Amino acid sequence: MSDTDWGDVYGVNTNEAQDQSVPAGVFNCSVNRIYAIFESGNESPGQDSVLYSYNVGEIFRTLSTVSNPEHIWEKRLVAYELAD
Repeated sequence: MSDTDWGDVYGVNTNEAQDQSVPAGVFNCSVNRIYAIFESGNESPGQDSVLYSYNVGEIFRTLSTVSNPEHIWEKRLVAYELAD
């Protein structure tokens, strides 16, 4: 949780998994979401999602503004190399 002057920001592991296809391949990912709770107690319409794959890292991320439910930016894994 992160405090701001307009509310709090939370990051939550949803305990869900999904396969995500990106230029680097297809990965089984844990789904995490980031959202805000305003001082009024209402949840923000905009949420970010972050998909991680075990032993690889962040695979896919969406970013939105707090007030807009449609994401405005995506980040995808293009290539990776595992160290020995």
